[in-house]
Amino acid sequence: MKAEDIQKLLEQQQNKFNQQQLELQERQNQQLMVQQEQIAELLKKLGNTPNIDSATSLQQEESALYGKLHKLISEFNCDIPRAFTFETWYDKYKSYFEIEGATLSDKLKVRLLISKLGAPEYSKIAQKLLPRKLSDLNFGELLKELKEVFGTRGPNCLSVSIRLN
Repeated sequence: MKAEDIQKLLEQQQNKFNQQQLELQERQNQQLMVQQEQIAELLKKLGNTPNIDSATSLQQEESALYGKLHKLISEFNCDIPRAFTFETWYDKYKSYFEIEGATLSDKLKVRLLISKLGAPEYSKIAQKLLPRKLSDLNFGELLKELKEVFGTRGPNCLSVSIRLN
């Protein structure tokens, strides 16, 4: 098998993985919306109509903030030779998580951070933490694990720069 064929195969696998990640994220968003609707319906049945509007408004604000931050934060791709570690990436985007995203729930911060991991980085950290799921960690735990694995002292940082001809 030629190097070009291997590169094409890797790119196809990467694209498939990225598509699966997007589909998973979309399903999670849909599940979240269904749960929010169910909660609103239950509150309505209980007679808490005034609180429904404020709860729905808060959920919409949180969802809008999540979407805004998701667009502003670039994907993390570890590259030790270029000194691009998790610490350098997080230092760049730290304020988005800690200041602008301060009102986001811990679970949404975890979800946002996971969604910004490159495919190889996601795979590496997910495998390391088995049988636990990344989404089961709190934000602080996830940060600690990512800094350990993809830090300057971490042996697992990948150089994933693929040059396209």
